[in-house]
Amino acid sequence: MDQNRNLHKDIGKNIKLLRKHRGLSVEQLAKDTHMAEGTIKNIESGAAASFQVYCEIANSLDVPLDALTPDYVSRSSMSGINSADMQIFIEAYRSNSEDIRDLLMNVIKSFLSKK
Repeated sequence: MDQNRNLHKDIGKNIKLLRKHRGLSVEQLAKDTHMAEGTIKNIESGAAASFQVYCEIANSLDVPLDALTPDYVSRSSMSGINSADMQIFIEAYRSNSEDIRDLLMNVIKSFLSKK
């Protein structure tokens, strides 16, 4: 039971993170998904939702469905990154010039070389 509760809380956190990253308010996401604002707020707070609801939210946020779910492998003590963080990085990488992409990769490589 606790595992499911934690899963829904993680999904809610990722939805909220992605929504804010897209510059959307709860009201805007609710309107885009044809849901009540309270429903979005409850989901972001960890309430369980149906698969269809998660699909509609992912579609409205223009992310793959798995971006909403926690990536348990990458959330290990080794990396500490979750799928929403990875999605944000991928979007930043794709939407910038080659110079900015090179800069992003150099920053990451510099952190890796310090280990």
